[in-house]
Amino acid sequence: MKARRLTMRVSLVAAVVAVLAAAQSADATSSKAGTRAFQFLKLGLGSRAVGMGGAFTARADDVSALYWNPAGLQELKRAEILVSHLKFIEDINYSGFAYAHPLPRRFGTLGTYVTALTMGDIDKTIAVKGAPFFQKVGTFTASDYLFGLGYANRFGLWGMPMRYGFTLKFFKEKIDVESATGLAVDFGLKWKSPDFPIDIAFTAANIGRASPFDFVRERLPERFTFGVNFRPFLGRLNVATDLVFPTDNQPYFNLGVEGWVVHFLAFRAGYTARPDNTSDEKGYSVGMGIRIVRLVVDYAFKPYDTFGSAHQFSLLFKF
Repeated sequence: MKARRLTMRVSLVAAVVAVLAAAQSADATSSKAGTRAFQFLKLGLGSRAVGMGGAFTARADDVSALYWNPAGLQELKRAEILVSHLKFIEDINYSGFAYAHPLPRRFGTLGTYVTALTMGDIDKTIAVKGAPFFQKVGTFTASDYLFGLGYANRFGLWGMPMRYGFTLKFFKEKIDVESATGLAVDFGLKWKSPDFPIDIAFTAANIGRASPFDFVRERLPERFTFGVNFRPFLGRLNVATDLVFPTDNQPYFNLGVEGWVVHFLAFRAGYTARPDNTSDEKGYSVGMGIRIVRLVVDYAFKPYDTFGSAHQFSLLFKF
């Protein structure tokens, strides 16, 4: 039974890590890699940030800020809805829905989002005594779900506006008949210079606890990020970078560019710099966005050496 449970857990982790690479999180090899559970918490929201290589901490200014930097919710001028979907290998699907609404003046912005990671049947195996292989004894499924509630507002700091925000998250992971739940919070700050085209931001993510999984209490993959965004040409060009300090890996940085060549068309590119080159992903990503009145269609592409390519789409509507 113990071998069976271990195999089940390893199977799920392998699938989730593949999705993580498809999104934007780093999974470089290090002595700390794989030391934290609930890896699906690293999966981002929306395609826009993925196209920028995940360099979105200081750039976040739409409803997807609920994940990337809750302080960015205060940038919203009107209510927004986001629907996102990623389909990857082995019947792995990751979908998200988000909604945010600015409250009357000085009362900030409220938002909520849900995400779901599902996968097809996974082989259930047991170790065969005296043999160097495993025997299939059936199949099982696994899934992860998250619900988040966020709030953002602003305050004055030395005469300059500072935005702040937080997202409270409830999540559940299920593997076959085993399951675990948890509660965590993300916190973010964002400062926009009134004199120069620059934004500076900080986030602390996944600070919380989870119930024991198979009688073992797992720690969450906390992450601390410092971000800077330059927005010359009246914001039509954005160059962003994030310096990320994960508790289950080595520090790394993301670099991303977003340019609106015309008012309805944007191109994006990003790169994740890792401390080694053992990851299957190539490190770069590209994307584009098309604005149709109040609807924005975003697409992101990320290539791999072994797993082919990942395509992610999202729709954002402002009303």
